[in-house]
Amino acid sequence: MFVTDDLNDTLQGALRDKVQRWLAEEGWSLVDATEPQAVWGLGATDALGRAVGVGQLRGHVDQVQITAVTQVIGEVQAKLHGMPAAERDRFLWDLKMELLRCGHDFLGVEIPMKMIVIRDMCYFDGLTKDTFFSKLDKVRRGIILVQLMMQAKLTQDWLTH
Repeated sequence: MFVTDDLNDTLQGALRDKVQRWLAEEGWSLVDATEPQAVWGLGATDALGRAVGVGQLRGHVDQVQITAVTQVIGEVQAKLHGMPAAERDRFLWDLKMELLRCGHDFLGVEIPMKMIVIRDMCYFDGLTKDTFFSKLDKVRRGIILVQLMMQAKLTQDWLTH
């Protein structure tokens, strides 16, 4: 099937409008966050200050990507680098396996660890408000999982030294 540019533009606009409306209805603060690789993008922050990125990548007319990021600050990076290599490698393996067990797509669980990205996709043909927010909540839970596992590992090591 051949999809024209006009149809692409209409679908992209409809996706953005739908997602933007749903986020606003649920009280999220929104800012334009379109990046070079995206057709459109929104930065969305809930009432508790938890942020996600939502947008559509170029070449993916029928999908919306939901992304959350946690930055790994210098102090945490230093603690990770200070671990014995075998212990650090085991921790990274455990973190990756837990993220996979929970069904997360992720980037950045490696050394040097600067930021970890959790992401998921919604496709237009099945896009409902329930599906969208279920995937958004899953992405947020992925970031929480990363933060809690990092905190538990680093606190445990700090308490035992």
